[in-house]
Amino acid sequence: MDKRIRLRLRALYHGFKLMKAGITSDRKAIGQYIEIDGNPNVLNMEHRGDEHKGQVIYLISEQGGGCGFCAEVKCLLEQLLWAERYGFTPKVQYGDGYAYSDKGINGFEQFFKPIGNGVDDTKAMNILLSKQAYIEDLEKNFAKNGYSLSSGFTDELCEIASKYLNIKRDLKERFDREFSEMFDGEKVLGVHYRGSDYKVGYNDHPKMATIEQTEEQINIAMQTMEFERIFLATDDSNAKEYFQNKYRDTLKVYDDVQRTDSDTSVIFGESDRENHKYKLGFEILRDVYSLSLCEGLVGGVSQVTYVSSLFKKARGDDFDYKKIIDNGVNRNRKNFRPDR
Repeated sequence: MDKRIRLRLRALYHGFKLMKAGITSDRKAIGQYIEIDGNPNVLNMEHRGDEHKGQVIYLISEQGGGCGFCAEVKCLLEQLLWAERYGFTPKVQYGDGYAYSDKGINGFEQFFKPIGNGVDDTKAMNILLSKQAYIEDLEKNFAKNGYSLSSGFTDELCEIASKYLNIKRDLKERFDREFSEMFDGEKVLGVHYRGSDYKVGYNDHPKMATIEQTEEQINIAMQTMEFERIFLATDDSNAKEYFQNKYRDTLKVYDDVQRTDSDTSVIFGESDRENHKYKLGFEILRDVYSLSLCEGLVGGVSQVTYVSSLFKKARGDDFDYKKIIDNGVNRNRKNFRPDR
């Protein structure tokens, strides 16, 4: 389906949700909402005060709806790139739709240094709210899908990451320390295995790399590049057990990570541990950052392998060895339902 049609349908869906909820019964207003939300060429400016004259404040919110941590990071970088191209001043303000923080908290600032910290969006003269249509329009010339972006576009996102995206100092210092204690300067192959809801095979999502494919590529990498250790990042408890049994002391993982043996993402899983949502984000960010510290990378097509590569390249570095297992994209009727 054409992206513009999909955006209009999505906006139509949200518009009628407003009507059903009794927020508005004005069909003309719904029509305007569809045009504003679904058309990337429509900029709906808000005026909230008289501060920051001469600037357009681009207020970036989370994607929400159960969007994964690295998908949120990629979309944020695209929103920042879009703002940069138009000369807008970005401010990142995540709300209650962010899957990795409790309500009432700007979840972005739990993990990263603030973006737009000096901007008071409540009193700004010109405010433009972020929307999905902008970045989908941005992507259309650079991607076959949300997982297959051109190298030139990726380079632009790396520049944006280098300029704007900074992990909080205390977290970065902890990540560096834990990685150093685990490997002590050894040559490390980073491996990402994506399980959980990848087993479902959702439409427009990558076909998962199997354990057998991943093992084969690990063995090739270990023989070709003489890696001394393996760092495994995975959300799948069965895969963790399999690779630990296979590679024994050569393989290291972080043990304090929420994993699952089901086909449901850990985002939607139940847990009674304290600060569960924050810990999910912490664990994913630590895994992704740790992958970026490795000399090599093996994994399937996913936002995790993509963002870990972005992190590394944004530091002016690159992997000595990289193998992404690409099995194509699922085409079926199993649509991901983030609002479940």
